[in-house]
Amino acid sequence: MMKALIKLFSDVAQAEKAMGELKAKGYQPEEVGVLSASREKVQQVAGVDAKAGKLEGVGSVFGTGKLAQAVVAEDAPAALAEAWGLPKQSMEYYETGLARGGLILSIHADESRLASARKVFREVAPNTLEPVSEEGRRSGFQLFDRMTETNMVDRQLSGDFRKY
Repeated sequence: MMKALIKLFSDVAQAEKAMGELKAKGYQPEEVGVLSASREKVQQVAGVDAKAGKLEGVGSVFGTGKLAQAVVAEDAPAALAEAWGLPKQSMEYYETGLARGGLILSIHADESRLASARKVFREVAPNTLEPVSEEGRRSGFQLFDRMTETNMVDRQLSGDFRKY
């Protein structure tokens, strides 16, 4: 049974490296879909021309492989969700990534072949969070601090709890 594996890349160089490793492992162009809001990025990673479509919140998008069929569909988000086997509500994450200049690689193959692609994705672009600076931490919680001072529900409980 065909399944899909999806990875959102923020760095084109990582996507290119992943594509190279997937090709080295024997994945065919029709098994690998590339999707981006930039035709140049898709051509750079996939090495082939892409079909154009539209996604609400992103604008023009360009896709190859199975994603090319989905982006030209009348309801592109629903077609992409179906191609990836995702609920339509999950598409918001990927649309946001595309709108921010990201690039999506998706593998469409049997479950047994997806394990090697999953390993490539994890090695090339591990999911790591950048540490937040002290300044970022302070600025992010200013609103929170102000809310706790004025909202009785968020205030620190002290003294006799029977009063509350």
